Amino acid sequence: MRGLFKRLSCDNHPVLDRIQRNSVKDELSCIFADIMIFLLSSLPVTNSPSYKNLFAIPAKAGIQRHMVCYTCLNRKHRTRERKMDKHELSEEIQTYLKSEGADIVGFADLQNLPAEVRNDYPFGISIAVVLDPEIIRNIINGPDLEYFLEYKRANELLGILGEKAALYLEEKGCRARSFSATNTDIDWDTLSTRLPHKTVATRAGLGWIGKCALLITPEYGSAVRITSVLTDAKLPAGTPKNDSDCGECHACVDICPGSAVTGREWEAGIPRNLIYDPFKCREVAQRWQRERKGITDNICGMCIAACPWTRRYLDKTAR
Repeated sequence: MRGLFKRLSCDNHPVLDRIQRNSVKDELSCIFADIMIFLLSSLPVTNSPSYKNLFAIPAKAGIQRHMVCYTCLNRKHRTRERKMDKHELSEEIQTYLKSEGADIVGFADLQNLPAEVRNDYPFGISIAVVLDPEIIRNIINGPDLEYFLEYKRANELLGILGEKAALYLEEKGCRARSFSATNTDIDWDTLSTRLPHKTVATRAGLGWIGKCALLITPEYGSAVRITSVLTDAKLPAGTPKNDSDCGECHACVDICPGSAVTGREWEAGIPRNLIYDPFKCREVAQRWQRERKGITDNICGMCIAACPWTRRYLDKTAR
């Protein structure tokens, strides 16, 4: 039993920081303390508020009364969880997020990007929510109220999914940070962000960037909204997509009412301004906001409805 005490020393078991043993006077008292420490170290972790106050060490056998530190126990539990196989962890995350409303979940290795761009997190999770095909069919001539509400719904769901993913990873002992689906750390002088959600998505292999500067997925075209979660969890990354599958298609170029799309194909690392002018796009979106009743955000969506990859998705779901 005394050997147990040595194994549970302060160096590797923080609970001992909370238990004062300086006044233990005999072998029986030491054995009692060792048993209490062993039992407490084996307890499952729960979020119940009463858990924190459940086990108080009585002031007997010379041990000073002190409450066991829940945070320390939880940290030890998380350390054990962190050793989960990365493939098991990724499957759990995918299953969990899809059960909560995600349509696509992918994992990206971001370590080839500058640390300051990825907030010093080595991996990313890309989460996509698909837009209602019936609504997308109706925006070929510009956005309407239904599309605006669908846009808001998807963004709100993505915000929830990102937060749930981050909390899930933190419970596994990992660091994680979620982001909103839109207006995340935008530089309003350039209408750009340091790490676009689209970059995480292409690094995860979810799709490529179309000539319209939107993510194009093989399954749903550009009829998706996306968000990202950054983490230090070692997840099995997908195969990055480094070039476009748009080919000679000019559907988004032809339909853009602001002539914001240049027609040049995307490839990883190309400056955005060579394929797309965000200021021209915003001008049109602001016009829609002024002219269309109920729309209170800068949205358009015409290029989404015109994209052949989106049309394939719409055709498959036609009623």
